Amino acid sequence: MAPQYFRTGYTVVEAVQYGLAEYADSPWAIRGREVPQWFVDAAGNDLIVPEFGGEDCWYLRVSTANGSLRVGPDDWIARDARGVLRVITSAAMSKDYRPEPNSDEVA
Repeated sequence: MAPQYFRTGYTVVEAVQYGLAEYADSPWAIRGREVPQWFVDAAGNDLIVPEFGGEDCWYLRVSTANGSLRVGPDDWIARDARGVLRVITSAAMSKDYRPEPNSDEVA
């Protein structure tokens, strides 16, 4: 499945949207896409870890340049061309990012 790329200003990111993962489900619920290898690698290196929320659902904790950030349902996890992980809220993705078709700027 093709990766999803988005642009904000001069920055292009590859991103996946986190889905709702209830307690009994796997915490790795990525919406509508195959999980990219960079995501699998980041999880294997403990840069992305599951975290159970008190609301009977899973969240992910992502190590970013801005510290450890929590990802909830509908938020996005992105990687830029330097490999830096970002957490983008659904609202910020809708407001600030645009689809970038057929981009090869992110390795």
